[in-house]
Amino acid sequence: SIPYMNLDYMITNDFLGGYLSCEFLIKKGYREIGFIGDIEKSKNFKQRFQGYRQCMINHFHPKTHELICLTKGIEQAVLDNDYRYIQKMLLTYRKMPEAFVCVNDRNAAVAIKALQYNGYKIPQDIKMIGFDNMEFAKTLTPTLTTLEVNRYTIAKRAIRRMHEMIHEETTPETIMLSPYIIERQSTKNPDI
Repeated sequence: SIPYMNLDYMITNDFLGGYLSCEFLIKKGYREIGFIGDIEKSKNFKQRFQGYRQCMINHFHPKTHELICLTKGIEQAVLDNDYRYIQKMLLTYRKMPEAFVCVNDRNAAVAIKALQYNGYKIPQDIKMIGFDNMEFAKTLTPTLTTLEVNRYTIAKRAIRRMHEMIHEETTPETIMLSPYIIERQSTKNPDI
């Protein structure tokens, strides 16, 4: 969105998405939860990180709880499908988290490849959650738990808003839609 233009917008509540992802993993009993995504590349990514961080602060004492966050240079590695860059970053940590919140599904897919290269099994050793419910999330091995905003809801709200704009006097508004979790294999216990 362009902040100085007074237009209608429909956006995803990215802060809530980051928060829900983290809370979902906490409710499953995980405490060591990391984050993967280049938060300087996108306002949406930064808001997802802030949601994740706030959830960790709300549930755990931040002074004693080290957050494992892979952010620097990650987006370029994801765009280049350079899992080796992420694989090398992961090797710098003495202890891996039990789970990772990823800024989107592409980040999750490359991170899974990097973790597997380092000998970790997903979901047995580390759980992963993405964002956006991209088509390939259903075909990854393991299939990827992710968040999305219901496309039907987006279409319905957009049509309703266009109808209002045609038939009524309106002022521009921002419609914020909440994402929800689609659980797949990447966050399930293997025996389930």
